[in-house]
Amino acid sequence: MGIRVTTQMLGYSRRRAGLDSGSSLAKYINQPGTTGSQSYINSLGKNSLAGKDRLSASRFSALQKNNTATRYEKSRYEKMEKAAKKLTQQTAALSEKVDEGGVGTDIADQVAGFVAAFNENLNNLKQSTDILDKYYHQSIKETGQQNKYALEEIGITVGSNGLLTLDKEKLAGADAEKVKAVFGSKGDFLKRISYVSSRIEDNAAANVESASSRYNSRGDIMNSYLSSFNRRG
Repeated sequence: MGIRVTTQMLGYSRRRAGLDSGSSLAKYINQPGTTGSQSYINSLGKNSLAGKDRLSASRFSALQKNNTATRYEKSRYEKMEKAAKKLTQQTAALSEKVDEGGVGTDIADQVAGFVAAFNENLNNLKQSTDILDKYYHQSIKETGQQNKYALEEIGITVGSNGLLTLDKEKLAGADAEKVKAVFGSKGDFLKRISYVSSRIEDNAAANVESASSRYNSRGDIMNSYLSSFNRRG
């Protein structure tokens, strides 16, 4: 059977040992310990603070990871915005050149630039998880496939994945009227591509702005944590 030690019993024992009878448990735990200058109560406080620091550090780490992901997202949409703008410009330049009477080798550089920009946008959209980007990917891919035979007649092959491949030699010998029907301002092909590319650009710009806002917001919180850590020394 255990023995219950009372305050009176502790006091009696301390007096017999020649210790201060006025000492209490509260005084004892507030006295400096043998291994340091901090009291037991202060040690408990330190442990509690350490626990809070670990929690803050965990939240800070989570913010860092989220900020890294947001920074990557922002960079990806900046790339998409730039590519979409380039496609819009290439489309306009090609259409203008054809309307001026350019055919064959005269428009080879413009067609090559258009094909490269078209493929870059298709690849960018395919990698995106954004629902609108998925829609734009399908739209731009279908536009190419719907004009597959007209494009092939002037030297541009449409792959099963929607990507375009240019045969410059075939383009050089292509019928002028067929080239104009595909790339002229009155044709539906470039009109459709220009419309979709402008929508891609707008959506990418909106996502860049959104990511920037979230990145700055998290940055402010992270700075607050850092300031808190610095104050603690």
